[in-house]
Amino acid sequence: MATTRDFDAERKALSAATFTLGGVEFRTIAEVRPEAMLAYEDMTTDAGLDVAMRVMDDLILSCIDPSQHDDWRRIRADDAAPLGLSTIQDVGLWLIEQVIARPTAPPSSSSAGPRGRRTGTSSTGASPSQVAVASAG
Repeated sequence: MATTRDFDAERKALSAATFTLGGVEFRTIAEVRPEAMLAYEDMTTDAGLDVAMRVMDDLILSCIDPSQHDDWRRIRADDAAPLGLSTIQDVGLWLIEQVIARPTAPPSSSSAGPRGRRTGTSSTGASPSQVAVASAG
């Protein structure tokens, strides 16, 4: 029996998350190109701060609504209320969780196991709720 899956409908159903920073409510985009993670993933622990910040800014910009890119740049450039490295990293990691690390399908329910004799032991599989990401340094 052939089945049909409507990927277009699934993509339209994805909802964007929001976060507030600098008085602006930023909207994430529903999907991000996988290539947006490459520079972040390839960054080594000996990368300089200038490289790390450029990579984080690029990652954040790739995850937020393009109409808000200037808002992000303005907030980042605000010397009166500067964003610290930890805040920028927190935003980037949160965006990874929200946008890039979305589950591709709802979790399936697990069965009670095989019928019959029980051994007295059981295990449950755990799936990580966060993506393990190496620190930028």
